Amino acid sequence: MINFLYFQIFVVISAMVEASLFQQIKTYTKMKIDEHVYLTALRIYVYCICFQPHFKLAIVYLIPSLLMFSFVHNSIYYETRKYLSNGKVYPEGYKSTSTTTDAKISFNFKTRSLLFIGGLILITLINYFYQ
Repeated sequence: MINFLYFQIFVVISAMVEASLFQQIKTYTKMKIDEHVYLTALRIYVYCICFQPHFKLAIVYLIPSLLMFSFVHNSIYYETRKYLSNGKVYPEGYKSTSTTTDAKISFNFKTRSLLFIGGLILITLINYFYQ
């Protein structure tokens, strides 16, 4: 479980970093590359590091991690962008939905919330039956 929490901490921190960078970059220019490819590779790498000595746990926690990722990452991302722009960008904060994303998959707040709840249920079941 601690490995899962380490990854969630990374997700929160990386969302804040990405929001800070994109607040500056996307304000001034259109991205010439799809940054999501590199960010996804980074997330996979960190996930593997978090679970490196526990391959079985990595597989077990993969689905809940994927289900919960969008809620945690996007909520922090939108709140950080809102804060940095003094409320001009994503004024609804964590409830916002991007209208300019070039991500391959993007969810609205309701879908992110339902996926997160599904992930929490899976984590609860995993911890109950796996321990």
